[in-house]
Amino acid sequence: MTVRKNPAGGWICEIYPNGAKGKRIRKKFATKGEALAFEQYTVQTPWQEEKEDRRT
Repeated sequence: MTVRKNPAGGWICEIYPNGAKGKRIRKKFATKGEALAFEQYTVQTPWQEEKEDRRT
């Protein structure tokens, strides 16, 4: 999970909410505060978790 400065301007938030094997989310923002807020919001969402395997 990282928030970094974009060389072209702005900030990039790149996170893997479900770990290294999960889906990557990358988004651009105008300010660092917006990028950090999005990172915290995305990490704390329960609907992003991996589904439980209920096969028998």
